[in-house]
Amino acid sequence: MAVVVSLPAAAPARAVPEAPQQPLRLEALDGLRGAAILPVLAYHICAASGLYRVPVLGGADRAVLGVAMLGWAGVDLFFVLSGFLITGILLDARGERHYFRNFYLRRSLRIFPLFYAVLLARLCLLPLLACDGLRPLLAHAIGSAEATAYGLYAANVWQCFDVSSRYDLTLVVCWSLAVEEQFYFFWPWLVGLASRRVLWAACGVLVGGALLLRVGLLLCGGPVWWAYVLTPCRLDGFAVGGLLALVARSGGGLRRLRTWALVTAPVTLAAFVAVAYPPPTEHDAARLTTAVGHTLLSLFSGALLVLALTWRPAARVGRLSLLRTFGRYSYALYLFHFPLAVVLAAPFFAGRFRPIALAANDDFGSQLPYLGVFALVVTLTALAAAWLSWHLYEKHFLKLKRFFPMG
Repeated sequence: MAVVVSLPAAAPARAVPEAPQQPLRLEALDGLRGAAILPVLAYHICAASGLYRVPVLGGADRAVLGVAMLGWAGVDLFFVLSGFLITGILLDARGERHYFRNFYLRRSLRIFPLFYAVLLARLCLLPLLACDGLRPLLAHAIGSAEATAYGLYAANVWQCFDVSSRYDLTLVVCWSLAVEEQFYFFWPWLVGLASRRVLWAACGVLVGGALLLRVGLLLCGGPVWWAYVLTPCRLDGFAVGGLLALVARSGGGLRRLRTWALVTAPVTLAAFVAVAYPPPTEHDAARLTTAVGHTLLSLFSGALLVLALTWRPAARVGRLSLLRTFGRYSYALYLFHFPLAVVLAAPFFAGRFRPIALAANDDFGSQLPYLGVFALVVTLTALAAAWLSWHLYEKHFLKLKRFFPMG
């Protein structure tokens, strides 16, 4: 996701009764974004290490790797956050002058500069630096048609028909950015032109429709990847977020959902783990996880969001500075971390840094300490790159948002 979400301006007191606490609530949501990017980092770091393919690992190693390999679930949390925040921005700005123009220009300033910089670097810069360490990133040759698809935010559609593109480790994560951008094509129009009653109904239809579409597609023998990346199959997360944005602007706000969230969060998490753990290797198991897992994750993520905004213990966790740091730089982290993990994995697991890692298998009977050092190196490197990207590049585009106010 990662998926990009930005925090809206504080809503008027009539829309959110608890307005004096709004800054703290926005901090909690930033922390929730940090909580979303961390499992994605763990997932791709473990994938880059290749340890999940080693058959002789001990039980503890397999258990930890099994949990980490479910980290793709963090994208579902990003989708719910995006649906909540974007719908809230649009609701608060309805009826304003230049509603559509300002929304799309603001989104463009947040998303396009870094995305197209990464795309150009992959197409033009990396091939010129084709040293040994970069060869895993350049194994897939990108043709003009594929480059055009990525540039038009159609990566998810392209990857459905070109299996080899899924192994381009520099751009494979762009499928979720494409899903989000395609959501933006129609959602502002629906929010801007439809009544609230229609919006309530539309959100409910999208939640149920995405679930039924995935189930139907997979029952008919469709590819699992299609159900995983095609936008109509992933709209339940955005719709759950949209529903919560509507509730937040109705009588009682999100506080009336706190009991629901306290029950729903553990129940949906347990149900998801039941269908998804251990990570599916069997074809039928992967189909079950994809069919129902995303709706369970959407409900779980929605419950987390409610708790982060209404339940003091969850809000305290969301305001942890470490989580907020990861949340602030989550967009660049999402684009940078997997290529960096792949580049660092080659020398790391060739044994060159083994004395530093203190964790050789023959010493402790486990690869977990070694994997932990690798994860720390990748995470700190990616965070440093994201910090530089934000301060030297991204935030200068965001300053232009002042010319396109909303809400």
